[in-house]
Amino acid sequence: MYVQSSGDKGATWTTPKEITSAVKRSSWRWYATGPGHGIALKSGRLVIPANHTGAGSLRGSHLLLSDDHGATWRIGAVDDHTDGVLNPDETTAAQLPDGRLYLNARDEGGSDPATRAFTYSLTNGSTFSAPFRPAPALTAPQVKGTLLQDTGVSCKPLLFSAPDGPRVRQHLTLRRSADGGKTWRTATVIAAGLAGYSDMAKPERTVTGVLFETGTSTYHDQISYRRIPLTCP
Repeated sequence: MYVQSSGDKGATWTTPKEITSAVKRSSWRWYATGPGHGIALKSGRLVIPANHTGAGSLRGSHLLLSDDHGATWRIGAVDDHTDGVLNPDETTAAQLPDGRLYLNARDEGGSDPATRAFTYSLTNGSTFSAPFRPAPALTAPQVKGTLLQDTGVSCKPLLFSAPDGPRVRQHLTLRRSADGGKTWRTATVIAAGLAGYSDMAKPERTVTGVLFETGTSTYHDQISYRRIPLTCP
């Protein structure tokens, strides 16, 4: 694992600095961050969602934390699963208006019929409030999704972007929640055809920017970007 920083808005970057020993347990095998964005909490803490595998059938999700603007990193909350019912994988995070963290993860081939999993953190990412559990209100294929807590409009919706079918990577859809991830409704279809991974940011107060894989022959022929105006109901 490496970290780099930029002092000129990404034009140039520092030499990669290895931090593997601080953020990866020796028993973990496969290891990946994101692959979406991390978040900066109201406290200033940086939180990076990540995932790992271990011996046997172990699959898990964890968080990387920094309280010194990225100078040093450590492992925060960890949730391991070994029974195959739920296999949390690529994870995305958002800080809700009440300060809690909401985490949503890809379920990598678990036996539960739900295709997404979720949990919360009440400790700024140091621990999870409970193990990841099924999120049947969100349907998606096995794919990376992304969260964004919107604060630009008065209703402050929690946003989720991912394909909306249970098996095929297509119909990239922006969904919104008004209750911290308990219930969801469709906000708009971002791409009607094939589409895969996506990520979101706020280029303007009332606009959400979505960067995503899409294409005609495969879901990743190209990378596209859409600006989506957002208003309150």
